[in-house]
Amino acid sequence: MVGKHTDACMATGSRVKESFGPANEIDRRAARYSREHRKTHGDRGTGVRTLASIAIATIGLLGAFGNQAVAAPFEYADAFGSYLRFSPDFDYDAAADDFLRCERPAVWRAVSADEFKLTVARTDAIKAMHAAAARAEADGTFTLVTSAHFGDYDPKGQRFSFRPFSVATFYSVGAPAQCGASFLPRQIDIYFANPEFVDGLPMPSDAAKAFIERRKSDRSVQVTLTVQVTGTRGDGQLDGKIVTAEVIDPLQQAAGNLAVFGK
Repeated sequence: MVGKHTDACMATGSRVKESFGPANEIDRRAARYSREHRKTHGDRGTGVRTLASIAIATIGLLGAFGNQAVAAPFEYADAFGSYLRFSPDFDYDAAADDFLRCERPAVWRAVSADEFKLTVARTDAIKAMHAAAARAEADGTFTLVTSAHFGDYDPKGQRFSFRPFSVATFYSVGAPAQCGASFLPRQIDIYFANPEFVDGLPMPSDAAKAFIERRKSDRSVQVTLTVQVTGTRGDGQLDGKIVTAEVIDPLQQAAGNLAVFGK
């Protein structure tokens, strides 16, 4: 699943310097801050899309609050659990109805007109949200996949210029369409505290020449990140740090990684 990232300072995509979203499923928006953007990255605000259209893969909340695996894809249900984990003031009681409409629509339709059944369903919804927060505390890492562009080759340093992330970069995932919620975040963004973690694309000059000739004008590569959630900024925004990064040539995936950081 390939996603996109938005650069708040360079795009009009997802929030600050760069915003991501897993791709290939639902074409979602990118950032909301700066209106400048690289042509290769779509955007919306101060974010930038790395793919031609930033597609954010989201899954329905129905049944999505199951056990979260370590380094799970960054999807709304699990991201919401991490948001809850770092939001001690979150109003679980006020959010119960929204959670039912969003994650358990059949239950909501069956009990919304019966105050006694609704009380029981609200209690179950609150327990489910607390359980999601507890799972996030046990795991807390996500896999983000995006596309990014590399720059010019430095013959002396034997590497391509490659700094795809900044402190403004964020990966964004939207709530499922059925969630017309007031108390649940409509979108969850995660920012990177250590964007310098990915710096440069090392390659011998002969290999670099062949690499460029093979790609012609295409300078995009696929980047897979493992990110650990470290806190929240409120308003559906998470802080995280990059733990590992793998760069792959999407034109020759069978050839393995072009570069690996943190392993």
